[in-house]
Amino acid sequence: MASGNWWRTTAKSTAGGCLIAAMSLGVARAEDKPVEKAKAAETQVDASKGGLTVRSGDNSLTFGAYVQVRGLLDDRELYDADGKGTAGSGQEDGLSPSFDVTRVRLSVRGTMFRPWVKYNLAVEAGRTPGEGDNKIKDAYLELGSERIAVRAGQYKVPFGLQALTPDWGQELVERSIAVVAFAPDRDAGVMLLGTGRAKKLGYSAGVFNGSGESRRQNNGGLLWAVRLWADPLGEFKLSESAVEAPPKSILHLGVAVRGGDAARGGRTGVFEEADDQTAVGLELAWKRHRAFLAGEGFWQRDEVHNPTAGPAVESLGWQVQGGYMLVARRLEVDARYAEVDPNRDTSGDRTTELRGGVNYYWKGHNLKLQSDVGRVTFEPNGPGRSSSSRLAAAADRTIADYQVRAQLQLYF
Repeated sequence: MASGNWWRTTAKSTAGGCLIAAMSLGVARAEDKPVEKAKAAETQVDASKGGLTVRSGDNSLTFGAYVQVRGLLDDRELYDADGKGTAGSGQEDGLSPSFDVTRVRLSVRGTMFRPWVKYNLAVEAGRTPGEGDNKIKDAYLELGSERIAVRAGQYKVPFGLQALTPDWGQELVERSIAVVAFAPDRDAGVMLLGTGRAKKLGYSAGVFNGSGESRRQNNGGLLWAVRLWADPLGEFKLSESAVEAPPKSILHLGVAVRGGDAARGGRTGVFEEADDQTAVGLELAWKRHRAFLAGEGFWQRDEVHNPTAGPAVESLGWQVQGGYMLVARRLEVDARYAEVDPNRDTSGDRTTELRGGVNYYWKGHNLKLQSDVGRVTFEPNGPGRSSSSRLAAAADRTIADYQVRAQLQLYF
């Protein structure tokens, strides 16, 4: 065969081989694409942690809930809940037993379209305070990463460590009187938030209506809040007690400042030039092995100029709380002391709280039985005395309310 024919034949064969190989590769890639798409669109369902998570690509949906069933024994000193003219009117009520389904919370949270598009919706199926008996607790959208994100909707104002700790993650049956007095709790607004590497540093800063949970704006001002925290020894998750038995120390330090509109709406009937309120909160928490310890301090200043002018009112509050696992991950004893001074310039108006309790955990905070015994003491000028229901003999004396509480919780 002539050399020219040989080269032409070889070239044709090579070109044909390349064409066949290219077609084969194209077919293979075409066959691979549906497989990749199928994998990307595959729906995964996970109920291993108690809740239910449905995930498909960047879309996720997690259903959760918790219920708290409570029994109480109350003994309020010199307290009379009977109406005038009824049997028992004018007499101290004495020991009062009751049962209550305190919370029935349902939640849906996850991501949509992109991993940085997050949402959270939580509603209360039981009783809840708010405008028109609104059942919405949390309802917000969050856009961004762990480093920086924007959250808009209704959620907890970043102020107070125990206030930010979920209801299901409390060590004692309820939060302290100091937290109730100084922390705004939930409100509607917009916030910037984020954490550093390994979640050892974090920040949040936002503006809110200031009117409180599920209430529309009720004056011309806004509440603002800024919170900075550090967990130098590792991430401190927002739950109390050492039920997870961390092998090494976990330390939390935090500071929060808020100002502008008074928490929960301030004085009613004042829309323009509402009184301002400023508050500072300090946070400290530590846990290791079987031990947990936490403390908070609060300072607050209320302006008084509308509708009538007066001197500013300074308030103080603090609490310390701790627990120890007698049986690791199972049996815990705990205690708390808290104090609120609503006006530093007024004497005899303090309220104090002292409680001690025992908890049993079957599955951490997911399934637990809590119990505590406590005393709340009111000085003669204390604002929490409910004077309209107190007998006349309580007028000029310090009084104390005693309470025994037990609560069973299921959370998933």
